[in-house]
Amino acid sequence: MISGEGREISGTEDDRDDDLIDLVYASLLGEADWNDFLDRLSARLPGGKTVFFFHDSVRNRGDLSLTSGLSEEALRAYAQHYSRINPWMAKASVRPIGLGVVSEQMLDRGDLVRTEFYGDFMRSIGAEAAVGVTIVRESGRSLLLSTLTDRADPNQNVAAAETLTRLAPHLRRAFRYYQTGPFQKALSDVGDHLFEETDIGLVVVGEGMTVKSVSAAAVRHIDGGEGIGITPTGRVALTDQDAARALQQMVDRLAEGPRVHSHVVAASGKMRKITLVRLNKDPIASFFEGPTVAILIEPAQGTRPPDLERATAAFNLTPAEIKVALALNRGISLRQAAAELGIAEGTARQQLKSIFRKTGTSRQSELIVWMRSLKPGR
Repeated sequence: MISGEGREISGTEDDRDDDLIDLVYASLLGEADWNDFLDRLSARLPGGKTVFFFHDSVRNRGDLSLTSGLSEEALRAYAQHYSRINPWMAKASVRPIGLGVVSEQMLDRGDLVRTEFYGDFMRSIGAEAAVGVTIVRESGRSLLLSTLTDRADPNQNVAAAETLTRLAPHLRRAFRYYQTGPFQKALSDVGDHLFEETDIGLVVVGEGMTVKSVSAAAVRHIDGGEGIGITPTGRVALTDQDAARALQQMVDRLAEGPRVHSHVVAASGKMRKITLVRLNKDPIASFFEGPTVAILIEPAQGTRPPDLERATAAFNLTPAEIKVALALNRGISLRQAAAELGIAEGTARQQLKSIFRKTGTSRQSELIVWMRSLKPGR
């Protein structure tokens, strides 16, 4: 087994690692791009291809979340099939968190080259070996960082594994930042701001059905037993079984669940409409934070489509902007909205920026919540 213990680290390598650490925080604060970080890591090894990826050892499935050097075809193939037969994951799922390793520490090369994973996947992307590190592991679910390389000699790859060890604590800080950072606060703030004078409640739910924030109006609905509750372990519970199944899919990284689901329930003598919206996020936020779903609870008698006439007059939205907003209100991506409307994605992006400016929102998730607050006569 190769450990790299006792190997002398050069000042040049230390400096290069410091540059990568700086890039982690620059990317975290939006001053650099996470793809730059991955590209720089890839350049450390010949034929390098670096990936942030997720693996669920209980379900034996995974997904390559953000990558450098891999094609869309390779990403789909991994998610659909090769994540289930990745021979490294058995040991990767139990190895110490934060310890960078070379692939031979996970599986002897002689055994690796006899696997379907090596013969059909690794060779198709020009990879012979890898280095990797587990950033976080919770309930059998792991977030990992790995660089694949065309260099098979593990001794020559040890330095790259040691770099991952030094990066790991900083990447764990990034994980905590995304879990509790500005995205969650913005959702909580927008819920309180938009609905402070209404009876519309907002509950924000994350992976594992865990409740992240609850607006004041939502607390009233929950206390009134109106189709939604929170368990003693801090997880949301819906009385409607179809909605509960939809929510389980929406907060599952690996499921192809719906983007939007609505249902009406009768509870405590009241009719309530509950709408689930899986929020679109950038790839790195999705990797570190996982799926996020906004749950809107409102009186059923007021659940009509957004008041377009009022929106146009009060916020000076153009007909083209209204079409974009309505498409996004269904929970689809901006790219999908542009395709449906027959316009370029760049045009749709400019219209979305104008909508943000006019409505005082700054994210697609905030816009969806805003749209669903527009009721006739409001």
